Amino acid sequence: MQDTETAEKDTGKRNSRRAMWGGIIAVLVLVTVLAVVLPGDGGGGNGGDGNRSPFEGHPVPSVQFVSPKTVQRNSTFSATVNISEVVSLWGAQFDIAYNPDIITLANYSRGEVGGVPADGVMIYKVGPGADGEGMLRVLAKWDDYTDANNGYGVNGSGYICRLEFQTGANKGTTGINFPTGRGEPPGERKIMRVWNGTVYGLEIRISTTVNVLPPDTSVPTATTNATATANVSGQ
Repeated sequence: MQDTETAEKDTGKRNSRRAMWGGIIAVLVLVTVLAVVLPGDGGGGNGGDGNRSPFEGHPVPSVQFVSPKTVQRNSTFSATVNISEVVSLWGAQFDIAYNPDIITLANYSRGEVGGVPADGVMIYKVGPGADGEGMLRVLAKWDDYTDANNGYGVNGSGYICRLEFQTGANKGTTGINFPTGRGEPPGERKIMRVWNGTVYGLEIRISTTVNVLPPDTSVPTATTNATATANVSGQ
């Protein structure tokens, strides 16, 4: 009898996580779509236990946006959203804003944390520019691993996603920011950790700049650190 009750509770939590992921997708299909989900089925959820988090006492994960600081015109460059020392990661959701007159998104790929590839990543263009350029909405998840690991997520370090940008003929500077409250629906900026099948949100803050310069300019690499604060409501 105990085994049956536990299985029913676990199934309910999995369905709850999938319901959140499915709800996000249902709304975002109304927006211009850049690409479809990479292999991996859906999952979602939302949780919290009042003003206490089971992650109290664990290190606050560090999130970094790593990209070249300066790049050439009419070229491509890669950037990654790195994460380190995370405990029980389930997913991430954030927007990335940039100047579409200076750079545009050319490609992307899913990330890998603690040696575990993401189940899937979705990236939508929700910006004000042509074809939605100017702001990206990134959704990534490790729900398959969470199911197999009895309601606990991925531990360790790695990267949430890799982005490839294209520069044009224009030179200039673009900020690369992680805004909230913009787009439709309004964007959020958080990683999501899971404990015993319940998902807890952790807000992140991060920004950087990229300078597009003439072809004879060198290309050093820059790393921008993020700060993170716990969202005790679990949102």
